[in-house]
Amino acid sequence: MMNSLRVIGHMRNVVCLLALAIVMPLMAEPSIEIDVHRPQQKITMMGADMERSANALQHAKNKDEIFKWVFLDTEGVNYLRVVYDKHQELEQGTKDFGFYKKQVASMLDIKKLRPDIRFWATLRTDYDGYGTRNNLPDWIYKGGGYDGGKYDPSLLETKLFAGFIVDFLEYMQQQEVPIRILTLAKEWKQVASVAKRKEVIAELKRMCAQRKVQMPYIVGPATWSLKGGINDLRQVQKVGNASDYAGFSTHQYNKGTEKDWETFIGLANAMGKPAYDDESHTGGGGRTYGEEVPVHKLAETYSKKSRAYRAGLEGEVFFENWSRGINSETRSIYFKWGGKAKRMRAYWLFKHFASNTMGAHYIPSRTKLENVETMCFRKDDSVTLWILNPSERAFADVPLEIKGDFTFKQEVQQIRWSDADKELQGTTETLELDQRKNLTVDLKPGAVQFLRFEIER
Repeated sequence: MMNSLRVIGHMRNVVCLLALAIVMPLMAEPSIEIDVHRPQQKITMMGADMERSANALQHAKNKDEIFKWVFLDTEGVNYLRVVYDKHQELEQGTKDFGFYKKQVASMLDIKKLRPDIRFWATLRTDYDGYGTRNNLPDWIYKGGGYDGGKYDPSLLETKLFAGFIVDFLEYMQQQEVPIRILTLAKEWKQVASVAKRKEVIAELKRMCAQRKVQMPYIVGPATWSLKGGINDLRQVQKVGNASDYAGFSTHQYNKGTEKDWETFIGLANAMGKPAYDDESHTGGGGRTYGEEVPVHKLAETYSKKSRAYRAGLEGEVFFENWSRGINSETRSIYFKWGGKAKRMRAYWLFKHFASNTMGAHYIPSRTKLENVETMCFRKDDSVTLWILNPSERAFADVPLEIKGDFTFKQEVQQIRWSDADKELQGTTETLELDQRKNLTVDLKPGAVQFLRFEIER
């Protein structure tokens, strides 16, 4: 009798364990979580760039289509980066504003499509800083530098520099493409130091008022690296002229970490200013002569963005959205010099990202999956989630949970790009959200997945 009871008890335990095994997948801990009830910073900038590509654009066979692709179809782009260049006045007193002819033509073409577009001007840096091929005219800075000796900020003629800039601003205003944001030092800041920029800004304000030229907002320093940006912002704090700036920006061309972003953004926010990445990437670049880059590379590019936005970034300017006339250089919109442009895979990611992110609030999200990143935004009644898996590993039936007191529509749109897919616009499918705001997703290796959730009213 006792043996029979033991057998029955054992069988009951087996049945219970089997029942648990069946139920457990339904009760699994979420591998991705979204906190809709905790909105963070608002995204106020989503920019495109033609600092070096305005001329090439005027030679593209289908330039009007390019304008439409970037400035109408994306909806979210609100800034365009343009250039001011030493060739405006190489010799003091000999001004050549015709140098900007094609850039202005492109600006006017774009403004017809998007009357509300704003222009951000940065100094061209394709020379060698302030060395033997000085970024500025030699009559503004006569010292050495990168390839010509020691940097010497004391030799920067700040009043002459301010006059040079006001001439540029006045010309652009006369062409009906006024500059909204100006950067005084881009990448090479060893001569245009914080103290020297303070002098230039003071003179700019005086001269703009005197000549009835619209004074632009100053955003900078547009440093090459995060660490350089951090050092610059600490100098601004020390000099005490944060009020001169509308915001601060930097590139991430070193091995900057999320912690570096937190430091840079924290310094900007402590001075009451937003922080931007003024030269980010679409992920579509490289010397591939128009060949597509693998999707896992795109996933890596957007993974970097996710860390910056998690740290508090308020927007970015995407570098060279279209080709600049060097045939080997692939861009998200690619064409050979004088040829017809085509949209690459990276364009479609940019389109969805810009359209759904500009004007949105960043929403915290997290994942327990190894080498996978997420970023999430809420814009009006849409919540968009980006899942970035640059690894070679696939993840099946990943539980996803949305936290927050909102009711969502059952249907969820998903667009997926992966190394295994050939669709440049991504593969679209519909997923279903259950009543508890949970669903499961399959992650392919080397993939970018975009999900859109709609809040019901």
